[in-house]
Amino acid sequence: MRSKRELIEKFIDEHMPHVSGNQTIESAFDSFWNEEKSKAITTICETEGLNAGAFKAMIESYHFSGKQPLQEPSLKPWTKT
Repeated sequence: MRSKRELIEKFIDEHMPHVSGNQTIESAFDSFWNEEKSKAITTICETEGLNAGAFKAMIESYHFSGKQPLQEPSLKPWTKT
């Protein structure tokens, strides 16, 4: 995964020039950030053979609750069987 700095630099270099007058930089960056997160999750799931929907749900649950996912291999629903 790329560092946050690299992503911010990519946004500045590639997306800032195209931010229109009716769009704020903050909203453009939020869209860019969400798109990059989605790409990273897809790449991780493809590389590791994970169920993308379950993996995304696990990440969202972690962000909401702050609780780390279970470590038991039999309790990992995001892996493909």
